[in-house]
Amino acid sequence: MIRPAGVLLAVALLVPGAARADLQTYVEMCSGATSTPHQVINFCQRAIDTGQLRPTARAQVSVNLSIGYLDLGEYNSALKAANQAVKAKPDLVVGLLNRARVYEKLKRLDEAATDYQAAIRIDRNSAEAYFGRGVMLLTHGDPYRAVKDLTQAITLAPDWGPARFNRGLAYLQIGQHTRADGDFSELIRRNGRDAEAFLYRGQARAALNQTAAADDFDQAIALAEEWPLAWFVRGRYRDRKGDREDANADFLRAWELGHSDPWLLERMREISR
Repeated sequence: MIRPAGVLLAVALLVPGAARADLQTYVEMCSGATSTPHQVINFCQRAIDTGQLRPTARAQVSVNLSIGYLDLGEYNSALKAANQAVKAKPDLVVGLLNRARVYEKLKRLDEAATDYQAAIRIDRNSAEAYFGRGVMLLTHGDPYRAVKDLTQAITLAPDWGPARFNRGLAYLQIGQHTRADGDFSELIRRNGRDAEAFLYRGQARAALNQTAAADDFDQAIALAEEWPLAWFVRGRYRDRKGDREDANADFLRAWELGHSDPWLLERMREISR
């Protein structure tokens, strides 16, 4: 999932010049543009501790603080900062979206959905809100509703590749292979070196019994030779086509590259006999 970039703020406060300069430095470093997650946390907390931030600025700094904790996998601390952001500015869309992502990490999906819906109520043109909820639905087993949200995100932001990519995955899951082919083909048109788009378009075309699927699998591997999933998927395709020797060669390469799958483990046992 795409996370929001840290928000860079201009701080205009009636505080002494030196203190204002320090606060501006804290806020700039808190944005994460040139900072590590630990630095983001340090500088965001310093900015908050000055007590000089107005509500909107405090909310945005708290969002950045939450993102810093998210990057470190410290989800409870991320939630605490996210709650501070929403408390400071309840109608700040980026604050609600950030907290929704934290709730997802904590597997609190109902609360995440509530925050996504609140963000949409505030800004019905927020492509990121529809995208975030769509990816959550896709990840947690509701591809039909995911398609609806991701389509809305694409309508609002037609050039947003991740929205189209995830909609393509959702189409694959619900068996709408022609539509999946269309989404992945559009991504390939924009970037002819997108190995993932080639791999998943190959899966859509294989489901449609199109011989072009083989070319897509070959291209995915040519673009990402160390990607074990690509070798495994091509192996399954070749196996279904009856090309057992070539399939076994692909499975062996996927295994060497670290692909872990119970089915592949059993096949490797057969190969080694």
